[in-house]
Amino acid sequence: MSHPADLAPTKTVVLKSNAHPSAVRREAMELLKALPEHHVDALVHDFLEHRRGPGRLGSGASVASELAFYQRLDAHLQRHLNVLAERAYGGRHPKHWLWKSHKQFFLDRLRPGDSVLDVGCGASAYLLWMAELGCKVTGCDINPVRVAQASSLMSHPNLRFEVRDVTSRPPSGDQTFDVAICSHVIEHLDDPIALLSSLRGHANRLFVAVPPSNNRWQKVMFQDLGLPWKDDEDHRREYTPELLCEQLAAAGWRVLELHAGVDIKAVCIPATQSSHGPISYVPRDLVKEDYRSLQADRSRRKAGYDSMKRSGYLVERLTGFLSNASGTRVLCVGARNRCEIECFAQHGFADVTAIDLHAGDPRIQIMDMHEMSFESSTFDAVFASHSFEHAHDPAKVAAEIRRVLKPQGLAAIEVPVGYTPTGVDLWDFVSASNVVKFFDPADVLWTETGPQLDAAHQTVIRLILRMR
Repeated sequence: MSHPADLAPTKTVVLKSNAHPSAVRREAMELLKALPEHHVDALVHDFLEHRRGPGRLGSGASVASELAFYQRLDAHLQRHLNVLAERAYGGRHPKHWLWKSHKQFFLDRLRPGDSVLDVGCGASAYLLWMAELGCKVTGCDINPVRVAQASSLMSHPNLRFEVRDVTSRPPSGDQTFDVAICSHVIEHLDDPIALLSSLRGHANRLFVAVPPSNNRWQKVMFQDLGLPWKDDEDHRREYTPELLCEQLAAAGWRVLELHAGVDIKAVCIPATQSSHGPISYVPRDLVKEDYRSLQADRSRRKAGYDSMKRSGYLVERLTGFLSNASGTRVLCVGARNRCEIECFAQHGFADVTAIDLHAGDPRIQIMDMHEMSFESSTFDAVFASHSFEHAHDPAKVAAEIRRVLKPQGLAAIEVPVGYTPTGVDLWDFVSASNVVKFFDPADVLWTETGPQLDAAHQTVIRLILRMR
């Protein structure tokens, strides 16, 4: 590598130094102060070449020592970078204000109207993004300086802050939230289970994010060499998915969804919910008009979704219990597009009526399944595939289905279970028996639980019921 003539003294000075590394560092800093910016790259290059030069790093121990030196050097650079990054954005660290995709996992799983408690909130912009989404957000932090900073940076009618140590001073009385969030908090705690346990009585869902212990090869190497390896000096621990699940279970939470990437994220519900009745994700203040708008938007977005495989399977099972296709009147609830109508047509059913809050096909009538305009005892069968879980009031929808069915009429139903709600999914019925209870008295002619045919990662319950 060639250098400008005025860099020759730099090379001489760096290479002549055989002193202790601290002396080399002092020498380098003095040179950096004196050099123009465009000379720094060459200076650093010469310095590094000297550090790893022949004869200096013979044994494994000396290489490990050199790695430790660069690890400390990198820590200094990262601290300096963080200071400058915040200064560039007026005191707002860009990782909290520009890196929206890092928090998109949480944002995608919230609904307008959700009440959210963010524990250890700091001053991250996603608090503001949640408020702008329509959530009622309470940000709390044990550090009054961070709370003051957050309050100065963010203002929204849906956003409030408070200084609080949730472990020793949880929300008062029977105060509950739709969602509690611990994003990069519990790795700083001596007893994370105490915090997670304290939240269980105050939140219907819990979102957690933690740093992985093995997401970079350097961290794995530093662990192997016995060097400091955590992302932050005050992390008590970093996580594997197994360790996070273990701590959540010990705190009384059931994991619904787990993702490992830049960090490890989990979505949980209280473990006591998993073995009892259906789980409601209906926001407490969701009114009829907002509900209809929410579900209509969902149908509109999914208007092109091809459900022929999924719908065809359930239609075929239903036809096994119907003796006369040509004389059978069928109602498809939440049809969305052509798929369900055409699945029935393929089996010879011509008298098919379809409803939804948004029509992706002219044969679909705009209608709310809670308030159907059909006369009582109109249909021989009702087909409700991936619509019952979207009900604002499933008891009312079940009563309407029973009303429009003829005596001894059939209902074919498919619903997902064990999923993470994304805003429009309002009920997890957990088990087939919980679905049946809404239609009592009814006979279960057939049921199965298995993978969804067009999304094998998702588990569904399928049922065919005969009304008594």
